[in-house]
Parts: sequence; C-alpha cells; structure tokens
Amino acid sequence: MAVEAEIEEKPARKGGFMSILIALVLFLATGGGVGFAVYSQLIPLDLGSSGKAEAPVSTAVLAKDGYSYVAIPEIVVSLGNRASAQHLRASLYLETYPASEAHLTKQMPRIIDVVSAYLRAAEEADLGDPAAVIRLRSLLLHRVRLAVGRELVTDLLITEFIFN
Repeated sequence: MAVEAEIEEKPARKGGFMSILIALVLFLATGGGVGFAVYSQLIPLDLGSSGKAEAPVSTAVLAKDGYSYVAIPEIVVSLGNRASAQHLRASLYLETYPASEAHLTKQMPRIIDVVSAYLRAAEEADLGDPAAVIRLRSLLLHRVRLAVGRELVTDLLITEFIFN
C-alpha cells in the first residue's frame, strides 16, 4: 500500500502537441495563401507609389475615342550558347488610351528593359512552340502592366517574332 501511495498518477495531457501542430499548419497555410494572393495580384498591393496623388484615369471617357498604339522599338536579344538560333528579334506594340500615350512614351526605357529581360531569360524551346505566342503575350503584358501601371496598357500586340 505504501508503494501505491507514492506512485501518483500524472494527469493525462489532452492533445497539447497535436493542437500546436494543427495551429502551426494553419498558420503556414494562411501565410502561404495570402502570399500567393498578393504575388498573383488577387490582392492589389502598390508598394511602388511615390506618395504623390495622381488623378485616376477614367477609362469610360477615354474608351469613346478608341485606342492608340505605341510602338516599342525593335528588340533584339541574344539567346545564349545552348540555343540553335543565336538571336531573337521582336517588334511589339502597346494598345493604350490616347490620353496615356505620352506617359507610355516617357516610360519606354523601363518597358524595353522589362521586355528584353524576360525574352533573354526565356528558353528557346518555350519560345519556339507555336502555342507559346499566346502565353508569351500574356506574360509580357503582365510584366509591362506591373512596370507602368495596370490601367495604362490594355493589350500587347506582337507584330514580328523572328529567330535568327
């Protein structure tokens, strides 16, 4: 009896480790979901604003006048040593509203940098596929919109795409 009195039963812990593990998994899943939403721009986050108040462009008023096209100067990029072709030459146009044309012309060095950097990084196999032009248009349009503003560019047109 004395031995039994000395042995005290410890109260059983009810799910302490399991609840911490579940909380950790939920925390990581929530953080990953929010990170993906911000990255894919489901949640718009403008970190590059200069703090100056800009008047919003009313697309309804400008749409009555039609669209304007801004030519991006011809871009020639080297495809690297592993590619069968040595260079890629592309001619592109940005579709925009007439009121935004001057702003896009001022931003042309940034646009050229974004487009040429993406084309240099792309693999030749990805660019050579006939269905890749549609994917390439959407990816380039997305990058240009990130560089100059989503509301300024309505579309990107590829007029020439030649491997040399």
